[in-house]
Amino acid sequence: MPDPWINSSVKGDFYFKQGRAAPSVSATPIDREALFWQSIKDSTDPDMFQEYLRQYPRGSFAGLARLKARKLKAPQVAVVIPPKPSVANEITPAVGIYPNRFKPGTAFKDCSDCPEMVVIPAGSFTMGSPSSEPGRGDDEGPEHRVTIPKPIAVGKFEVTQAEWRAVIGSNPSHYKGDRNPVERGKLG
Repeated sequence: MPDPWINSSVKGDFYFKQGRAAPSVSATPIDREALFWQSIKDSTDPDMFQEYLRQYPRGSFAGLARLKARKLKAPQVAVVIPPKPSVANEITPAVGIYPNRFKPGTAFKDCSDCPEMVVIPAGSFTMGSPSSEPGRGDDEGPEHRVTIPKPIAVGKFEVTQAEWRAVIGSNPSHYKGDRNPVERGKLG
């Protein structure tokens, strides 16, 4: 029997025995997989989850990795606030220029992004339809006289959604498309 180790700070008998070294600490395959998962589980990079699936296609977390990769690769919706139109300096106002500048029936644009306008001559007309007209709707009457005292310009076509957004900054339309007309626009 070997001699006991004696130290004044430690009480009791201690013996050191010669023997095999303790096994080295190395991660088992399951531990490596769990360690990998712990390192990527909160990632926002879908490639990290694809790499996990490449290394562990049947791993413990493969289902979650596929789900996270799919969600992170899903198209993201970005909200972009359109820039304020910078056409204000380009516009040469047509108001007050008729009939000198354009003759009635003339089409023009104040700027490249502005709607096409057409000059309407001064005059009078009857708006609405007679109540005796077959198929007349409730919103088509009453008939009344409209007078345009001097030539004016009106839009040649319906206002497009792109034109509306350029001026108002939003698009109230249900059926989206820059060249589609605005079907729900209202001001104020």
